[in-house]
Amino acid sequence: MALPSKYAKAVWETEGALATWLPDRSLQVGDIVTRDGTGGAIRVETRLRDLVRHEEPGPTVRRPGVERMLLQDGFSFQADADASAPGARVRARLSGASSFVFVAEHGTVTEYRRVADVREAMLSLYARGVWRDTWHVVTAVRSFDACTLVVAEGDDAEAELHVEVPGDPGGQQVIRAGAGVNVHRGRAATWSLTASTPLYEALHVKRRLRRTETAASYLDDDPDPRPLADGDHTEPTAARVTPEALGLLAG
Repeated sequence: MALPSKYAKAVWETEGALATWLPDRSLQVGDIVTRDGTGGAIRVETRLRDLVRHEEPGPTVRRPGVERMLLQDGFSFQADADASAPGARVRARLSGASSFVFVAEHGTVTEYRRVADVREAMLSLYARGVWRDTWHVVTAVRSFDACTLVVAEGDDAEAELHVEVPGDPGGQQVIRAGAGVNVHRGRAATWSLTASTPLYEALHVKRRLRRTETAASYLDDDPDPRPLADGDHTEPTAARVTPEALGLLAG
């Protein structure tokens, strides 16, 4: 199953992060990874510390992340859904293909303390001809103690999920992260995970055009289709990886 663009877009727009795919893929800060060009599946190629000639850029730091995260598109509880006891399960509807719900709890962020050191190491590897154009290096991972992801593979899928019963009568039911999911109608891919790293941030090396008349600025997407003039050139830079750069929002 290819990485759903709705899920990738929601993760990026809400969290400024990339979706690990598949979500049970374990990542660490310093991993050098590539993406499958068709399905978006991630593969760990090597580690930055195995390529540099000196000690790996660092150190890394850990800090508390969000206590609870909920992202969804085209997801809703059925109108007659009712949960009135601990461990209750309710049915929910996913309205169309690639509709999804993602819930995660007890987050932790692990990241490089100084990203500038990582950029320097990447550009040094590039200058030595070691760095590959398809590589990007993981600079931060978002870990969770538990998470659940449900993605519809067709229209009008229905799934049954565990919910937490609110302590007060007027409280809102919440999906329990990490609990099992049953698909009752249609097709849907489901993951119920304990400790996992479903989100990450990364850098890659790209070449930016530098024109003679704009010597003080770098242009990611030059709107001027003119051919290169004398003095124009491109040069490598370490840039943040976006879903667009990986082709994850197509379709």
